[in-house]
Amino acid sequence: MKNPLSDNPVFFPGRLINIWEMNQLLTERFLNAWISFRNEFHKSARNKERPLAILSRDDRKLLIQAIDAIHEQCHICGFKSSKTACRELLKQLTDVAWHWDAPRYEAIIHRQPEPPMGKQIPHQTYQQIYAQLRLIFAFLREEMEEIKLVVIKTGKVRFFEQDALFGPVVKASASPELNAEIRAAGNCLAADLNTAAVFHLMRAVEHGMRALAPQLNVSMSPRQISQKTWSILIGAMDDEIREAQHPKKMRKMKSLKPGQKPLKPGQLKFYRGLLLNINSFKDLWRNDVMHTRGNYTDAEAEGVFEHVKDFIVILASKVPLK
Repeated sequence: MKNPLSDNPVFFPGRLINIWEMNQLLTERFLNAWISFRNEFHKSARNKERPLAILSRDDRKLLIQAIDAIHEQCHICGFKSSKTACRELLKQLTDVAWHWDAPRYEAIIHRQPEPPMGKQIPHQTYQQIYAQLRLIFAFLREEMEEIKLVVIKTGKVRFFEQDALFGPVVKASASPELNAEIRAAGNCLAADLNTAAVFHLMRAVEHGMRALAPQLNVSMSPRQISQKTWSILIGAMDDEIREAQHPKKMRKMKSLKPGQKPLKPGQLKFYRGLLLNINSFKDLWRNDVMHTRGNYTDAEAEGVFEHVKDFIVILASKVPLK
């Protein structure tokens, strides 16, 4: 039977994992081994005619496999205490030299007289293994409780940690700052942070708007373009379009700077459409989300995402975004 959570990925430190994957890790690879050795411990403890048993070779092999799997997962998840406890137990289970040389090693570390060689430490009994497994389990539980998992709905996985949400062409042509805003918007959508997603989408539009201004021969330096408000920049671009459309009706014609080219009729239609979109973004979403007046549902935020995506894709087709 398929686990109903198997398609629900979660955020985890440095990795995207699956809830069912984690359940398998704890139950199949570790807890089953722990329960098995706990039962063996009780069996040995009830037998008063013999001392606690030493692990058989097969039992030791199975335990090493289980603890090694947990050790690897602790490393991935950043569970330092659990990882250390696993590594210490693995060392004792796998390193034959540990049983011969541990007393001498400890003596050297603590600058004490070295014991005579040849005194072997016996392998662990079920009781000792049980105690160390309990310690690992306690560390795991404590460290896992410090991390909160955020479930991502199946339909929103497509937004999470994506580098090219607006397509490969936009990713290749956009600046690192614009790509970062698009990625952040996707992560917010994945985590149901809808208003935050709209905020990042408006920042993406702003990067596009500031890339558009030089193409319209706006008479501002790059620094001025980066500092002007939406209204001022939109007004300046609108003036350039109107002047290019009706140069004789304008009171004053400015000369083009080196590298600037007169706007052609076909370009004017394209740029006018982009400017209309920017104005719509400002009035519909940007002003509200920037001034704490807008809050958005899933559907509304995804709708804004699609509008902004269409705008940026069209913009990137003719305007350098770096």
